[in-house]
Amino acid sequence: MKETLLTTPAADLQPTAANLAEATIALQEAHGQLLIALEAEAAAKLALDTARAAALVTGVEGKNEAARNAALDQLLADERQTLFRAEQHLREARTALAIAEARMTCLRYQVRLLEVGA
Repeated sequence: MKETLLTTPAADLQPTAANLAEATIALQEAHGQLLIALEAEAAAKLALDTARAAALVTGVEGKNEAARNAALDQLLADERQTLFRAEQHLREARTALAIAEARMTCLRYQVRLLEVGA
């Protein structure tokens, strides 16, 4: 099961030095994964656009526009699948970052509550 803020044990949300360090590392890793996912999505879009342009330049077989579009879709199936996977990975990376940010925010508020109570 993937970890979410709701499935995180309460002990991990206590503002200990270890939890703060772990949350900081998780936040840094989430930012890194988001950057990787953004670059992969951009590369997949570029590959799809390049393949589409190459196919249009060389010509696509078909009697009419609908037949040519169907042939073009078939030619670009692998590139579209790669883009779909990259977009899915990007959504997952954004979700992981949101969870890491929420956990860090929770810990920060716990620290502030302790400061006010002290």
